[in-house]
Amino acid sequence: MPSVLHECDIALFPSRCEGGTNLVAMEAMACGVPTYVSANTGQNDLIDLLGCHAFSSQRPVKVPAGSPSVADWGGTDPDEIEAALESVYTSREQAQKQALEIADKMKAWD
Repeated sequence: MPSVLHECDIALFPSRCEGGTNLVAMEAMACGVPTYVSANTGQNDLIDLLGCHAFSSQRPVKVPAGSPSVADWGGTDPDEIEAALESVYTSREQAQKQALEIADKMKAWD
């Protein structure tokens, strides 16, 4: 995966729900790719531990009748996704610097 991720300019994870911390997002961050995750469920740990970029506007998800609780789920605002893409495009060097700082934080993990 590192050779694939090396070709990426940005990694976006606007997931409504992640059961864990999102391994693919962590791989992107470890490779120094500017990464944005939705501020809900398991990805909150990445935001808290690493200070990665977060899609903070999380709309409630409609609960289908008879479905398990989706109380912690959230729908990312498409405008936030567009803003993230624009930010990395217009400030590529700053985005890369921040991404490498997050990758350095991850080096301390075992």
